[in-house]
Amino acid sequence: MNLNVYTDKAYKKAFESKIAKVHRYNDMCIDIVEKGTFVVNTETSAYGVFDANGKFVDSSLQYRGKNTQFIPSYLPADEYMDCDAVFLGNAYHHFGHFIIEHLNRTWGIEKIHANNVKYVFIDNKNIGAKSWLFDFTDMLGIMREDVIILNKSMRFKNIYIPMQSLNNSGNMWAPEFKIGFDLMRENVAAEQVYERVYVSRAKLPDTMRTYNEEKIQKVFERNGFHVIYPETLPLQQQVAIIGNCKYLAGCAGTALHMGLFMRPGGRIVQLNRSGDINDNGALQWRMCMIKGLDFDIVSASVEEFKSKHGGAHAPQIIGGTRYLKQFFDDNGFVYVADDLITDSRSLADYRKMLKDFKKNNGGQIVLKLKRLLIKVIACMIPGRMNRGRVRKYLKEHL
Repeated sequence: MNLNVYTDKAYKKAFESKIAKVHRYNDMCIDIVEKGTFVVNTETSAYGVFDANGKFVDSSLQYRGKNTQFIPSYLPADEYMDCDAVFLGNAYHHFGHFIIEHLNRTWGIEKIHANNVKYVFIDNKNIGAKSWLFDFTDMLGIMREDVIILNKSMRFKNIYIPMQSLNNSGNMWAPEFKIGFDLMRENVAAEQVYERVYVSRAKLPDTMRTYNEEKIQKVFERNGFHVIYPETLPLQQQVAIIGNCKYLAGCAGTALHMGLFMRPGGRIVQLNRSGDINDNGALQWRMCMIKGLDFDIVSASVEEFKSKHGGAHAPQIIGGTRYLKQFFDDNGFVYVADDLITDSRSLADYRKMLKDFKKNNGGQIVLKLKRLLIKVIACMIPGRMNRGRVRKYLKEHL
């Protein structure tokens, strides 16, 4: 794959350090647990698979970096289904995290040859499954009646556990990660095919959109990109459009993760909408590397208040940075000088949102002090589960 980094030296150094630590895992396997039990405790959010002797099965750990889910105490399940089950992950509510963290076991689906099989996602917080979870399983060729969203303990004849093929916050990846995404793309009919696609955030709510993006995306549009607004399209249509394009561009975030459906030899351009060094650039690079895609990462943020890439953050705005200009020039984009000047209305809207954000959250120093205070207090709390609860409470009330 080809990699081009259009950023300042500090970001480039941090980015290169992260991708240098990434390593490939080759020994993927599928564990079979005879008379296995899913133990789920929605009060503590703990879950996992146990064997017939009540021993926890390590391959059911859901890794994110070095952390895993909370492991419950074993209790025999009263309910039993006389069939096999395949463990696929959590019915996680965040779309982007679900793609990366809870479709990373789907590589094993076609390798499991058994009759009367159910496919299990754990609802460990008892909040139900998003409708798009079933869109994914449809594209995987799984009948909806064979999908179980499990929020209680249950025994099965056999439980199949494919290993995680990618660790989101960690550095491990396996080539098998791409298998499920290729299968889903091939199961969707492509009615319209565009060689170049730009995924826009411009129609998201004001608290989520990226200001001045419309002006930047018009440059891409004039240079042959078809603009889509993912949240306005059915998931299958998004997969069909993105999976069959050769050149995908847009702001950093979940929409670019859909590049996992692309074919090898394509290219992704990520416009960074934040000045945060600890963003998802290295993760997006890893996805491109696994899929055999070229990757360009471009610093496009012109924010006046440093925001964070994910979670609750200050409003964000992009514009004609020197890095974006260099990218345009290097790739033969046609544009005029005015395209690099931030739209006055967008800037005014951004500043209004920023003023409201500061009023509710404080300035940079206050935010740093809040984060430090939360970290210090949480470190004093014994038990990982209790620390998590305290952090959540403080984030909501400070």
